[in-house]
Amino acid sequence: VAYNFIVYSRPYSVHGEEYQADYTRVTPRTDVYQWVRFPKTNYHVEPNQTVKIPYTVVVPKTAAPGGHYGVIFAETQPAGETTGNAVVRKKRVGAIVYANVNGTYTSQGNFLDVTLPFWQVQPPMTSTMRVQNTGNSDFADNIRFTVRDIFGNIKYDVTKQYPVLPQTTRKITVGWDQSPWFGLFKVDITQKFLDQERTSSGYVLMMPRFIPLVLIVLLIVGGGYAVYRHKKK
Repeated sequence: VAYNFIVYSRPYSVHGEEYQADYTRVTPRTDVYQWVRFPKTNYHVEPNQTVKIPYTVVVPKTAAPGGHYGVIFAETQPAGETTGNAVVRKKRVGAIVYANVNGTYTSQGNFLDVTLPFWQVQPPMTSTMRVQNTGNSDFADNIRFTVRDIFGNIKYDVTKQYPVLPQTTRKITVGWDQSPWFGLFKVDITQKFLDQERTSSGYVLMMPRFIPLVLIVLLIVGGGYAVYRHKKK
């Protein structure tokens, strides 16, 4: 169906190491939303139609060097007028804007730690790493996650980028969504950002919790049966 929508910009920042998005907090680094200009903000789109929305970003001369962030939203609008206690449903999608103002700024960060549990009881196979940005400009942590079987054959290999904002620590979880429920695997994790690189390796045993319990029960039953046979002799 056809619908109306509006476009607008908002500040963008994050909370905590899990990077929970915040579109309301205004800081000196979330002022990109004030720089975005649209020729108009109200649009209409027909079924199977694509509408292109032009916009410009006007950076003020007083902008501090380094990273600045915002988000551009497109949000559907209700058709016609609503009265009384009607419930209005809106949907929106957003695109984050990463802007870097030229000048004297600092790009630096640190690897903190990598967690790769040896025993994982169910898919997906996962690993968690923490990266710290101590500068005033964002950078991308390029992570390659490679899984091999015990014979050295590559079973899964993926590379992804994760932006890390200034003065934050980000906890990043990567993994193999379709990993098997049982098996022993060698995992290599390579991280690259700025001029730094680090590789971490380890083994992961994919095995549900019930398997050790079944083995214990079998051992107990087998031991009991052996004792019984020995006494009977």
